[in-house]
Amino acid sequence: MNHVPFPTPLTELDESFAHQTPETFAAVGTTDPAWSERLYCRAVDLSGRVSIGLGLGRYANRGLMDGYAMVSVGHDQRTVRASRTLRKDPVTTVVGPLRYEVVRPLEAVRFILEPNDQQPIAFDVTMTGYARPIVERNQQRRGVRQAIDVTRYIQVGTAHGEVEIDGTTVTFVQGESFAARDHSWGIRQQVGPPPSDLPSDFGIPADTAFKMLWAPSWLDTPDGRITLHLAHWDATSTRRHMEFNDVQIQHPDGRLERPTATRWRPEYEQPGRRLRRVVLDMDFADGRTMALSLEVVGDSATCLGPALYGGFRGHYHGEYRGRLHVDGEHIPDTTLPEIQPELHQLRDLLARVVDLETGHSGWGCVQVEVVGDFGDPSIEPVSYR
Repeated sequence: MNHVPFPTPLTELDESFAHQTPETFAAVGTTDPAWSERLYCRAVDLSGRVSIGLGLGRYANRGLMDGYAMVSVGHDQRTVRASRTLRKDPVTTVVGPLRYEVVRPLEAVRFILEPNDQQPIAFDVTMTGYARPIVERNQQRRGVRQAIDVTRYIQVGTAHGEVEIDGTTVTFVQGESFAARDHSWGIRQQVGPPPSDLPSDFGIPADTAFKMLWAPSWLDTPDGRITLHLAHWDATSTRRHMEFNDVQIQHPDGRLERPTATRWRPEYEQPGRRLRRVVLDMDFADGRTMALSLEVVGDSATCLGPALYGGFRGHYHGEYRGRLHVDGEHIPDTTLPEIQPELHQLRDLLARVVDLETGHSGWGCVQVEVVGDFGDPSIEPVSYR
């Protein structure tokens, strides 16, 4: 019998009857350094003026956990980032001043930014979901490698708690705020610095045209509140065309419905290419159609570039920064044209959601990214990611 001289450490989770591999819970079922477990929580008041976000990522095969917290008031954004080694604490969801707690599984979570010496912001907010989370599975190969193999669940709801911003307190009120969260695990792209020792044609072709919509939302109807998971992207290059469509509608009775086809069109404001509205058209197997308008409300936008999505100022998710590292910055105006390339396009915006046929309405958050030319005059090509 082979003896393993250095077993992975035990955690409290190892007391449960939930093991699915011969390893302890400190280890995962693959040695791929891109394996990640990530979560993202956001909350915004329904004026769209003040929004917050918190994210954490655990990279078991990189031996670290990192995260970020953001507070946006209008175009002003402050961000705090933190990273730590896993070592003897591989599963606790705390990194420096960042903390995430499950209040009631699949119903309510709490996300916290403690007072810190990087930025004069802090918050303690609890999100309560309106319905059970919706589950998504995404797999994608690049050549022979499984570049993406991720399961995630998404939930929408409301939030309550307090946000401290430079000595001022803002209160989120239950039922008067929008909240969403995303919890994912598996192999994903953009983990760690881009590799420098691969052929130039290994990754995404330079001529790729790409567009992405992500918009967890809800609508009030006479039959009750429905929740929507709106996730669609497609990428076209001289090499091939790829498309991912996981649009799901969860009815008040828990029944899930998926459209057979999805089309959407973003409309931008100038300058700064800030999203103004998205119109989404869906076809269903029984011949029905549904058209949704998602119109941006307020002027706050949590820009996800400073949260390291796509990299920021030479740093990336899953990058080793030492046993404990905390940093951050203040961007007084995220709309300035000269800083758009480092912020990237990805912004989390509050949207008023309206069914254009019935007039039923609700709320959502919307993220849109468009790169390259899709041959559609209503979509302005954007040259940066």
